[in-house]
Amino acid sequence: MFGWGNRNSFLQHYRVFPCSFIEKPENGNKVYLPPSALNRLAQLQIEYPMLFRAENRRTGKYTHCGVLEFVADEGSVYI
Repeated sequence: MFGWGNRNSFLQHYRVFPCSFIEKPENGNKVYLPPSALNRLAQLQIEYPMLFRAENRRTGKYTHCGVLEFVADEGSVYI
């Protein structure tokens, strides 16, 4: 799950894959999101830089990340 839980939230569920699936370089704490995420974020009054919370709801573990590009397949995120 990506996002924060406030009024102008971006909450989305994605399947997670390694960057090697799209032959893009890994870049530390940055991820590749789908273009639909950019469309949704453009509608919200977001603050820059964009910072996301990525969470595995089964384990309760989470981390924070930024976005490198909006080029991922729909429904997927590459880390």
